[in-house]
Amino acid sequence: MNSREFRVLGKVSPENLQAVLHRLRGVCDNAALGGAPFRERELYYQIKSATSTVNLIARKSLLDEKSPWDLRYYGPIESSRTSPIQNRICIQAATSEQLPQVLQEMGFLLQSELDRKSGS
Repeated sequence: MNSREFRVLGKVSPENLQAVLHRLRGVCDNAALGGAPFRERELYYQIKSATSTVNLIARKSLLDEKSPWDLRYYGPIESSRTSPIQNRICIQAATSEQLPQVLQEMGFLLQSELDRKSGS
């Protein structure tokens, strides 16, 4: 199945926050349900060579012990002279429980760690 994920980076002024939230609820599938509960950990890894740097994000649910690690690679930003939009490729894969150890053995360094959870 082809799917696209869009991320918009920017700032929302406090006086426009409610309008933006209202519009986002209108395009989200589970907006009427209040969102699905989640609790997850994200680990940010990086490896550098003489010519490039590779960043990976590993994510795991803390609500389900049996869930696989989700590994994401975001490629470099690609720009086009004919389009005002910048693109980047994202490769995502479910992996085994040993993902953090494998990445460290390959030479990736843990840059930061983040625990996230829903308000529910």
